[in-house]
Amino acid sequence: MDGMECAQKIRALDDDSKNNVPIVAITGNAKNYSMDDFKAVGINEYLPKPLNFDNLVNVVNKVTNN
Repeated sequence: MDGMECAQKIRALDDDSKNNVPIVAITGNAKNYSMDDFKAVGINEYLPKPLNFDNLVNVVNKVTNN
């Protein structure tokens, strides 16, 4: 299962406390997908590799409303 399929399965769960968890994709394949592709499966944000730690902190703050 890849990250896209995993996100779809999480979003399909019956438990709202689980299916609404923020999903951030960290991927080396970001160029193969658009943000619309990520959003379509329920991914909130994505970070391309190599990972920039400052971007990671910003995204985590964004999806956790900090």
